[in-house]
Amino acid sequence: GVVEAICWANSGTALAAAVRGEYRLHIFTGGALERRTLNLNENGDERHSFTILALDASPDDRWLAAHADVGFVIILCLKTGKQMRRLYGPKGDGFNRPVQAWHPSGKYFYTSNAEAAGPLLVWDVASERIKTELRGHTALVRDMHNHPSMNVLASCGFDRTIRIWAAAEKGPVSQDASMDVLVDGLVQAST
Repeated sequence: GVVEAICWANSGTALAAAVRGEYRLHIFTGGALERRTLNLNENGDERHSFTILALDASPDDRWLAAHADVGFVIILCLKTGKQMRRLYGPKGDGFNRPVQAWHPSGKYFYTSNAEAAGPLLVWDVASERIKTELRGHTALVRDMHNHPSMNVLASCGFDRTIRIWAAAEKGPVSQDASMDVLVDGLVQAST
């Protein structure tokens, strides 16, 4: 099948791959790229009912987030392969690519809605609940990334802006400390 998503994990010693039409996630490790598979179905059956469209390893390489096309994100333990959490809520239509990013602490996770413009969702991973919503983009969000050393998230979308979200503390970024960087180079502070 078509490989929909890949990501490096375990400090670059493992490569995870999601394939359309499969209920398993493929993990390749070692110099010979030995493959193991993880069943992504909650009950362990061999039925395909969703496709993973995005993969991201947590900053500490403990967890792997697998964003499905049907409205949830599976959080897997990279060491055991066990499903630890399911975050229900980010919408998808099966074809538009959802975007996601880990907070540097690994305690929070950011997702977009893949089917339409909407807020970025800030998840508390331990409770599996949405902590807050980041509103500002007026069109579909196409990508987001955390700054490697500061508590800052950048997102961009079809609204032709790069939105910068910042936090004063170690928690997730917030709506209160954000600004837009327009593609044409103008900077506009937002509230």
